[in-house]
Amino acid sequence: TVPSCLKCPLVAGPGTGDYALSLGRLVRTKGLDYLIEAMKDVDHKLILCGKGPDEKRLRNLIAKYGVSDRVEMKGYVSEEEKSRLMGECRFFVMPSIHESLGLAAEELMAHGRPIVCSDADGLPDTVGQAGYVVPKADAAALAHALNEMFEDQSKVDSLASEALKRAAYYDWNIHLPVIEEVYGKVLSGEYSSSDARR
Repeated sequence: TVPSCLKCPLVAGPGTGDYALSLGRLVRTKGLDYLIEAMKDVDHKLILCGKGPDEKRLRNLIAKYGVSDRVEMKGYVSEEEKSRLMGECRFFVMPSIHESLGLAAEELMAHGRPIVCSDADGLPDTVGQAGYVVPKADAAALAHALNEMFEDQSKVDSLASEALKRAAYYDWNIHLPVIEEVYGKVLSGEYSSSDARR
């Protein structure tokens, strides 16, 4: 099986920003309700980037939980700004309830930043040892993970190192020769249905 692949370069970001970062469409399946709730028990900054139908509802949740001093909603950001934020964040947060391919996780790991993610779908497999995995839809577990990541620099450094190694596995250039070989065999008639069952 060939995984989804990255075309972006692997460049370790400095991780000098004292904030957690979440990027993506503002919809319920991203689990942002639980992330915002978790921030009640986290005395550090979270930056949310993205647009979507849940923007107003999420802003109301931020007000409801009294975390507007810690949670900043930036809305849409340019590719340049996104890349800067990804490289400078202390770590990335993906509290998804459902997540299909995990391409965002792969892209973030290519910046050498660790990930706190839920155990939704294939996320744990995607991030491997580069992630701190928590149960989905669990604000208390998420708050515990966020606090640990903010307070334990050695853990952040260890996971960041693993992130670059993991991202290298998803490098398009590694898998391209395999894809070309398979397509070549199919087009030449060398690849049979019996090969597919191996």
